[in-house]
Amino acid sequence: MERFLPFSGPAGKLTVLSMLALLNILSAPLGHSQENPIYLWCSGNTNYTAGSEYKANLDLLLGNLSAVPASAGRGHFRNASIADWTNPNAVYGLVQCRGDVLAADCASCLNRSASAAVLRCPLRRRAAVRFDYCLLRFSDQKFFGNMDDTERSSLVNSNGAPDRWRSTTG
Repeated sequence: MERFLPFSGPAGKLTVLSMLALLNILSAPLGHSQENPIYLWCSGNTNYTAGSEYKANLDLLLGNLSAVPASAGRGHFRNASIADWTNPNAVYGLVQCRGDVLAADCASCLNRSASAAVLRCPLRRRAAVRFDYCLLRFSDQKFFGNMDDTERSSLVNSNGAPDRWRSTTG
């Protein structure tokens, strides 16, 4: 009687290799798009409604703030508003990327931040999201040039500065 050995022969070896490759892919760390924010803040006493003028203004603002020109080089800061302060549906926002972050990585981070803010702070009129490379904040209240100490937090990096940050800052 012949003994059957699983995965023997050329087809079996190919199956084992395919399974190992699939296992390797599935166990790989998730990319930047799946990372959790370092910091997430959702606030506001009132929410907006889907399809409202505020939602349209917020989408426009987030699209504008997330667009980083390729010529931006390293680092990026921008603030903007949609509508003026007399409009109850005005929205204000700012973005900032670390000084050692290239424009393409900055844009990618800001897109992740905009998505995270909308998904994790649904219908909120105020939010702030911080990933490793960037920060995004929006509000229905003008906050440019105003100190806001209502939400305090400390973030500590126990890993030390990345080499490229040290080489940029000396």
